[in-house]
Amino acid sequence: MVIYRSYFYYTEKRDDSEMEEAILGAALFDDGFWKIYQRLKREDKGWNHKKVYRVCKAMHFNKRRKLKKHLPARVKNPLVTPVELNITWSIDFVSDKVECGRQFRVLNILDYFNRCAVA
Repeated sequence: MVIYRSYFYYTEKRDDSEMEEAILGAALFDDGFWKIYQRLKREDKGWNHKKVYRVCKAMHFNKRRKLKKHLPARVKNPLVTPVELNITWSIDFVSDKVECGRQFRVLNILDYFNRCAVA
């Protein structure tokens, strides 16, 4: 691997101080990169988003991403089994297809106490 002598003597020619001041002025509202870029674009600065992003990263101007809000843990209660007939029913439609291609639907009504079909 060859490292050229000019690599060590190279000095960067670009001056981003004007852009840094504009970014600090646009970042007063604690916004992210895209809102800062839109504000600079409205001021008609003429910098593209890649250059603004490079300077923002060089300034270590990173806004933390908001974490997702976690819902509280749901309390899992066991299902209550009925103590006698006709207290709790469940209703469900069931559909099927016969070998010849004809379809049919059935309404099932079940009693939870003895798991018997009421109708």
